[in-house]
Amino acid sequence: PDLLQKVIGDSHPELADSKSIRGKLHQEWEELGLLKAPDRRDNGVHFSKSAFEGLADRLVWSKGAMMFTDPFGSRLLGSNIPSLTVQNWLRNPVVQGKCIFGHMYALEAEECLMKAQSLIASATHRRGNLASLLKAKASLNTNKIAPAP
Repeated sequence: PDLLQKVIGDSHPELADSKSIRGKLHQEWEELGLLKAPDRRDNGVHFSKSAFEGLADRLVWSKGAMMFTDPFGSRLLGSNIPSLTVQNWLRNPVVQGKCIFGHMYALEAEECLMKAQSLIASATHRRGNLASLLKAKASLNTNKIAPAP
Protein backbone atom coordinates (compact mmCIF):
# COMPACT_ATOMS: atom_id res chain seq x y z
CA PRO A 1 0.00 0.00 0.00
CA ASP A 2 2.82 2.50 0.66
CA LEU A 3 4.22 1.95 -2.83
CA LEU A 4 0.78 2.37 -4.32
CA GLN A 5 -0.27 5.44 -2.34
CA LYS A 6 3.02 7.27 -1.76
CA VAL A 7 4.99 6.48 -4.92
CA ILE A 8 2.40 5.73 -7.63
CA GLY A 9 -0.53 7.68 -6.13
CA ASP A 10 -4.29 7.24 -6.01
CA SER A 11 -5.93 6.05 -9.24
CA HIS A 12 -7.87 9.34 -9.13
CA PRO A 13 -4.93 11.72 -9.82
CA GLU A 14 -6.72 14.68 -8.21
CA LEU A 15 -6.80 12.67 -4.95
CA ALA A 16 -3.20 11.45 -5.22
CA ASP A 17 -0.49 12.49 -2.78
CA SER A 18 1.12 15.62 -4.25
CA LYS A 19 4.57 13.96 -4.15
CA SER A 20 3.44 10.78 -5.94
CA ILE A 21 3.86 10.21 -9.68
CA ARG A 22 0.14 10.63 -10.38
CA GLY A 23 -0.05 13.64 -8.06
CA LYS A 24 2.81 15.32 -9.94
CA LEU A 25 1.22 14.48 -13.29
CA HIS A 26 -2.04 16.03 -12.10
CA GLN A 27 -0.29 19.20 -10.89
CA GLU A 28 2.09 19.64 -13.83
CA TRP A 29 0.24 18.15 -16.80
CA GLU A 30 0.38 21.38 -18.85
CA GLU A 31 4.11 21.91 -18.23
CA LEU A 32 4.67 18.29 -19.22
CA GLY A 33 2.91 18.87 -22.56
CA LEU A 34 -0.05 16.59 -21.91
CA LEU A 35 -3.20 17.35 -23.91
CA LYS A 36 -5.43 17.11 -20.83
CA ALA A 37 -5.22 16.61 -17.11
CA PRO A 38 -4.94 12.97 -16.10
CA ASP A 39 -8.15 11.41 -14.82
CA ARG A 40 -9.22 8.07 -13.35
CA ARG A 41 -9.26 6.35 -16.74
CA ASP A 42 -6.06 7.90 -18.12
CA ASN A 43 -4.04 8.43 -14.96
CA GLY A 44 -0.55 8.25 -16.44
CA VAL A 45 0.71 5.09 -14.74
CA HIS A 46 -0.47 1.50 -14.78
CA PHE A 47 0.25 -0.46 -11.62
CA SER A 48 -0.85 -4.02 -10.89
CA LYS A 49 -2.18 -4.15 -7.35
CA SER A 50 -1.04 -7.73 -6.67
CA ALA A 51 1.03 -10.51 -8.16
CA PHE A 52 -2.21 -12.09 -9.36
CA GLU A 53 -3.42 -8.91 -11.06
CA GLY A 54 0.05 -8.59 -12.61
CA LEU A 55 -0.45 -12.04 -14.16
CA ALA A 56 -3.81 -10.93 -15.57
CA ASP A 57 -2.21 -7.77 -16.99
CA ARG A 58 0.69 -9.64 -18.60
CA LEU A 59 -1.67 -12.14 -20.22
CA VAL A 60 -3.63 -9.25 -21.75
CA TRP A 61 -0.80 -6.90 -22.70
CA SER A 62 2.23 -9.09 -23.44
CA LYS A 63 2.27 -10.59 -26.91
CA GLY A 64 2.50 -14.37 -26.74
CA ALA A 65 2.12 -14.50 -22.96
CA MET A 66 0.76 -17.79 -21.63
CA MET A 67 -0.16 -18.73 -18.10
CA PHE A 68 2.13 -21.77 -17.93
CA THR A 69 5.20 -19.84 -19.18
CA ASP A 70 4.59 -16.80 -16.97
CA PRO A 71 6.74 -16.98 -13.79
CA PHE A 72 3.79 -16.42 -11.45
CA GLY A 73 1.27 -18.33 -13.58
CA SER A 74 3.49 -21.41 -13.59
CA ARG A 75 3.86 -21.16 -9.80
CA LEU A 76 0.06 -21.07 -9.41
CA LEU A 77 -0.34 -24.13 -11.61
CA GLY A 78 2.58 -25.84 -9.87
CA SER A 79 0.91 -25.35 -6.50
CA ASN A 80 -2.09 -27.42 -7.65
CA ILE A 81 -4.42 -24.53 -8.45
CA PRO A 82 -6.45 -25.91 -11.40
CA SER A 83 -5.89 -24.15 -14.71
CA LEU A 84 -9.64 -23.71 -15.24
CA THR A 85 -9.93 -22.07 -11.81
CA VAL A 86 -7.13 -19.62 -12.60
CA GLN A 87 -8.68 -18.83 -16.00
CA ASN A 88 -12.00 -18.13 -14.28
CA TRP A 89 -10.34 -16.01 -11.59
CA LEU A 90 -8.62 -13.89 -14.26
CA ARG A 91 -12.10 -12.53 -15.07
CA ASN A 92 -12.30 -11.27 -11.45
CA PRO A 93 -15.42 -13.16 -10.32
CA VAL A 94 -16.91 -12.91 -6.85
CA VAL A 95 -15.50 -15.69 -4.69
CA GLN A 96 -16.71 -16.05 -1.11
CA GLY A 97 -18.48 -12.70 -1.28
CA LYS A 98 -15.55 -10.69 -2.67
CA CYS A 99 -14.01 -10.13 -6.11
CA ILE A 100 -10.91 -12.27 -6.54
CA PHE A 101 -8.72 -9.19 -7.15
CA GLY A 102 -9.98 -7.90 -3.79
CA HIS A 103 -8.85 -11.13 -2.11
CA MET A 104 -5.42 -10.69 -3.71
CA TYR A 105 -5.10 -6.90 -3.20
CA ALA A 106 -1.60 -5.78 -2.15
CA LEU A 107 -0.36 -9.38 -1.87
CA GLU A 108 3.03 -10.39 -3.21
CA ALA A 109 3.56 -13.65 -5.09
CA GLU A 110 4.00 -15.97 -2.09
CA GLU A 111 1.02 -14.41 -0.30
CA CYS A 112 -1.13 -14.73 -3.44
CA LEU A 113 -0.22 -18.42 -3.69
CA MET A 114 -1.21 -18.99 -0.07
CA LYS A 115 -4.48 -17.05 -0.56
CA ALA A 116 -5.28 -19.06 -3.71
CA GLN A 117 -4.65 -22.34 -1.88
CA SER A 118 -6.81 -21.16 1.01
CA LEU A 119 -9.68 -20.25 -1.33
CA ILE A 120 -9.41 -23.62 -3.09
CA ALA A 121 -9.35 -25.50 0.24
CA SER A 122 -12.37 -23.56 1.48
CA ALA A 123 -14.32 -24.22 -1.73
CA THR A 124 -13.44 -27.93 -1.57
CA HIS A 125 -14.60 -28.08 2.05
CA ARG A 126 -17.91 -26.35 1.16
CA ARG A 127 -18.46 -28.75 -1.77
CA GLY A 128 -17.86 -31.68 0.59
CA ASN A 129 -20.40 -30.28 3.06
CA LEU A 130 -22.93 -29.77 0.27
CA ALA A 131 -22.43 -33.33 -0.97
CA SER A 132 -22.98 -34.64 2.58
CA LEU A 133 -26.16 -32.59 2.93
CA LEU A 134 -27.49 -33.84 -0.41
CA LYS A 135 -26.76 -37.46 0.57
CA ALA A 136 -28.50 -36.96 3.91
CA LYS A 137 -31.53 -35.43 2.18
CA ALA A 138 -31.67 -38.30 -0.32
CA SER A 139 -31.48 -40.77 2.54
CA LEU A 140 -34.36 -39.03 4.34
CA ASN A 141 -36.46 -39.09 1.18
CA THR A 142 -35.98 -42.84 0.70
CA ASN A 143 -36.74 -43.60 4.35
CA LYS A 144 -40.05 -41.72 4.49
CA ILE A 145 -43.04 -43.73 5.59
CA ALA A 146 -45.90 -43.63 3.16
CA PRO A 147 -48.89 -41.69 4.52
CA ALA A 148 -51.84 -43.72 5.80
CA PRO A 149 -54.81 -43.94 3.38
